[in-house]
Amino acid sequence: MTLKSLVLTSLLLVLNLSIEKVVGASFINNNVDSPVDLLEKAESILDTAPDSAKKLALSALNLSQISKDYMLTSKSLNIIGLTYFYARSIDSASYYFNNAYQIAKLNNVPAELANAMRYTGHIAYLKGELQKCDSLYSRAVSIYEKLNEKQLLAAAYNNKGMLLGRKGDLNESVSYYEQAMQAYLSIEDMKGATQTLINMGGIKEEQGYFNDALRMYFRGISLADSLKNEKLLGFLFNNVGVIYRNIEEFGTALSYFTKSLKIKQKLNDKAATGKTLGNIGLIHKNLQDYEASLSYFNQALKVFEELEDSYGEASTIYNLGNNYSLMGEENRAKDFYSRALTIANEKGYKGIKGNVLYRLGKLSLKKNQQYEGRQKIMQAFTLANQMGDKGLIKDTSFDLYLFEKGQNNFEQALEFHEHYEKAESSILNLEVAKDIMRQEARQQLARIELESKEQAIGYKEEIDEKSLLNDFLFVMIVTVSITLVLIYRLFVVSKGAEKDLNEKNTLIEQQYKKLHHQQSVIVDLNKNLEKQVANRTAEIKRKNEKLEEFAFINSHKLRKHLASIMGIIQILRDEEASAHVSMLLKNLDKSAQSMDLVIHEINAIITKLDEDRDFPDGI
Repeated sequence: MTLKSLVLTSLLLVLNLSIEKVVGASFINNNVDSPVDLLEKAESILDTAPDSAKKLALSALNLSQISKDYMLTSKSLNIIGLTYFYARSIDSASYYFNNAYQIAKLNNVPAELANAMRYTGHIAYLKGELQKCDSLYSRAVSIYEKLNEKQLLAAAYNNKGMLLGRKGDLNESVSYYEQAMQAYLSIEDMKGATQTLINMGGIKEEQGYFNDALRMYFRGISLADSLKNEKLLGFLFNNVGVIYRNIEEFGTALSYFTKSLKIKQKLNDKAATGKTLGNIGLIHKNLQDYEASLSYFNQALKVFEELEDSYGEASTIYNLGNNYSLMGEENRAKDFYSRALTIANEKGYKGIKGNVLYRLGKLSLKKNQQYEGRQKIMQAFTLANQMGDKGLIKDTSFDLYLFEKGQNNFEQALEFHEHYEKAESSILNLEVAKDIMRQEARQQLARIELESKEQAIGYKEEIDEKSLLNDFLFVMIVTVSITLVLIYRLFVVSKGAEKDLNEKNTLIEQQYKKLHHQQSVIVDLNKNLEKQVANRTAEIKRKNEKLEEFAFINSHKLRKHLASIMGIIQILRDEEASAHVSMLLKNLDKSAQSMDLVIHEINAIITKLDEDRDFPDGI
């Protein structure tokens, strides 16, 4: 567990305890199928699984339209458009980007408005509409700068650098890439930094600074390796292969292309696989192994056709045409050039169109079809000037110079020759520089690789230092937060304890008053106790005396007279008497016996009362 995660866990624990003690626990039920969650998942897999990303974004689009959330609606449309763009379905991509733009503009969603502009700029770049692309990128950069969206701004700087590189403004291009690098480092996005190194290396390569390009690529390889990012490694191996091809180290170039191809096939990155297959085809063409070259170009074409990547198809078909032309099969070459031209016309790929027209024009001139050949080369020359493609300007202007000279159109021939000389001079200077750089590159490759690794470590250490400082600041903030929470808890607890203490003091006071009252009652009772006991004793004594007197009467006086009566009855019974008198005596005797029994019972009760009586000590 990292220091940051440990501190964060501690803070959450303290906060949870505080919430439970003070205000009670509360729970938030997150909806995992919300549009926000779906779009986050779509963005995370956009590079690796565009089809799955498209499905997630479509689901998010439906939900956001139902809830009328225009920000999420425009974001969903932009992501769907990107999935089509990566598959080179340009028309579908344009449709979604345009809808995202309209919704974002109408509902004031600036970030997605800028995204839609930037993505539409990608399409313009692909079509060779560089002026339109520049305008769109610049507007997107302006919006990102106002919003302070560093992640998006870094990406836009990268795009701007790529465009300027294609337009030939190489120094300006490097400037934008450097801004992108600074932005990525400021947010510690090493993936973005690695991608920028790839782009900067491409510009240095274009300038002929192969050493600088290799340094950047090798630094990128070290960073991508530390990130365990195989996709970036695949790109970097491919680009290193391109440099070795440019310095005519074809064996080393093939080795790097092969490593790149294995990674891309492993990741099932079909678009990148097709591109690397094409690069391997070019290596075999340079080695004049045309059969192997055709094999790799055809494999690449199959991949692009499966992806419906029209740009990949057109460029690969063009390369196949070049291959057949070098093999002397001009009719087959023309067929492939025509196929490439059809796609380029349909999709608006000016770069491919210009090169194909030039090749078709050359074939027409070779077959003595002068007018047709001149027309096609002139069209290629016009496109080359629109795009600023100096290589194509040089080739087309020289052939047009020869044609017009052959037709005795010397004024026009001179004009084309001036274009040729200007382009050749620019290219020659660049080629001389490239030759020098090639020689230096061959001598310094091992040293560059070592230095690049050291610089990559330096980047990592710089980021680690920033990360350590951020961790320290984070810990300080969390510590202060925990302290404040604890102080608040102690304050709340102390207030609660004070309230409890006051309540207990009140209860004790009430109980004390009640006890005091009871003590007063007891004192009063004690004062009257002796008097009550004396009175009780006197009353019992009086009752006992009466009882004894009654018992004496019952036992002696009453029984005395009864005994006399019973004696007389016995005497009379001994005398002879009439039957009537005898019956009376018998009844009288019976009554006397009953009375005697009653007297005995009364005596027994009085005796029992004396036995059962119990008195306290002292009475």
